Amino acid sequence: MSLASLRSSTVGDWQACGDCFYSRELLHDMVWEDVDLDTKRVCMAPFGGPIATMRDEQAMVMVTSSQSVQPVVRIFTAA
Repeated sequence: MSLASLRSSTVGDWQACGDCFYSRELLHDMVWEDVDLDTKRVCMAPFGGPIATMRDEQAMVMVTSSQSVQPVVRIFTAA
């Protein structure tokens, strides 16, 4: 069975990674305001634990006078 045929079948949500396949299941809707993960470094705890974010120093970000230039770690949880 080819990878192209898998994508069009009922298991099309699975992604190949080497010899293994992985799928993603939505467990919780995270409703966060003003969080842009494109400019953040993200670290997640296992088993649905908290998520920590901080600004990615490698990413280009416009800094305004109301923003701190100090690193800020924000913690999110689904609880």
